Amino acid sequence: MVAHLDDSEQVNRPENLVGWYHSHPGYGCWLSGIDVTTQSMLQKQGPWVAIVIDPKRTMSAGKVEIGCFRTYSDEYIKAHEGAANGSSSVSVPIEKI
Repeated sequence: MVAHLDDSEQVNRPENLVGWYHSHPGYGCWLSGIDVTTQSMLQKQGPWVAIVIDPKRTMSAGKVEIGCFRTYSDEYIKAHEGAANGSSSVSVPIEKI
């Protein structure tokens, strides 16, 4: 990815990468711990999105099994940690963020 950005800059192409994708064949669409770390790191560079596709479930269901993910920043988590008594606007339990 870094090489792509460097090469794009050298040929005057201002487009940036904005996401990444991978598959979880037969496991559903979710981010593993490694995926969350990767996504968190990439999001620090800008508005990145992670896409996960499950090709096996797509084939068996006849419709695309896909998930799109972003992670909460460390600052966002810290700002909402104290709001675990139901007063938080976070729709995901704080221990899952």
